[in-house]
Amino acid sequence: MIFKDDSELQSNQTWCIPAQPGWFYLWPVTDENNKIVDLEPDPILAWLIQQEPNGVDAQPILASGEVKEPEYIQRPDGTIEELYCATYDNKDVLLKTLESE
Repeated sequence: MIFKDDSELQSNQTWCIPAQPGWFYLWPVTDENNKIVDLEPDPILAWLIQQEPNGVDAQPILASGEVKEPEYIQRPDGTIEELYCATYDNKDVLLKTLESE
C-alpha cells in the first residue's frame, strides 16, 4: 500500500494480509492444576492489521476464522514469541521455562 503522506496513517485503518507458511498460534494445554504442559499448534492463515493513532496492532486469523490476541506464536524458523515478554528457541525451551515458574 502506498500512502500519499503521513496524515493517511493517522486514521483508523484495517487490512488483512496472508500469513507466510509456518506461522502457528500455540494453544496452551493445561493439566488438572492449570499448569501448561503442552502447546498445540494451529496454523495462522492471515494477519489482521489495524492502524490506530497510537500504533499498529497485528492479530492472527486462524483456520477456524477466529482472530486471537496472541499469547504464544511460533515463527517459521521454529522460535516462539511470548507476547511482550520473551523469545524462546523452540517449544521445549518454552515448556521448561513454564515448568520452572
